[in-house]
Amino acid sequence: MIAMLERVRQAGIHFRDLVADAEFTTREVVAYCLEHGISFLERIKGNSDVIYQGETSNLKSLAKRFPPGDCHYTEKFNWRSKRVAVGMAGSSVEIVIIYRREKGVWKAFFLISTFEQSDITLVELLRAWKARWGIEVIHRLVKQNLSFGQCRYRDIRARGHQIPGARPLF
Repeated sequence: MIAMLERVRQAGIHFRDLVADAEFTTREVVAYCLEHGISFLERIKGNSDVIYQGETSNLKSLAKRFPPGDCHYTEKFNWRSKRVAVGMAGSSVEIVIIYRREKGVWKAFFLISTFEQSDITLVELLRAWKARWGIEVIHRLVKQNLSFGQCRYRDIRARGHQIPGARPLF
């Protein structure tokens, strides 16, 4: 992820914010984003350690302090969520604990954010996360239905030769 962010920045592409899934969220990525002033919202694994009120604990343990009934309900998503300030990678960040109903039980997942509460609301964070998921669904449909999952072409025009009856894209 850091190498990709570096390439984007070196190409002169300006961006302020990043939304990413847990496979890209490491302490190094968090530290890099903080160092370069990149605001981010990323999914983070429940076994990740954070510092809350001077104690180190993992996110699953932190969630037990904020059960679903104590969290803000967002009707639009049918989720319960809570923003919690914690320490990680030597800086202050927020963990967004999100509970969603699965088979009648509230299950937690976690996001890490550096967006200031004064700049973006909890509902806006949830909306951004939900939009990111929509993009993933589109990627999955394209990969499965157009066989892009096995695509190894360096040039998109070459892809047109593999699809029977396809018209050139460019």
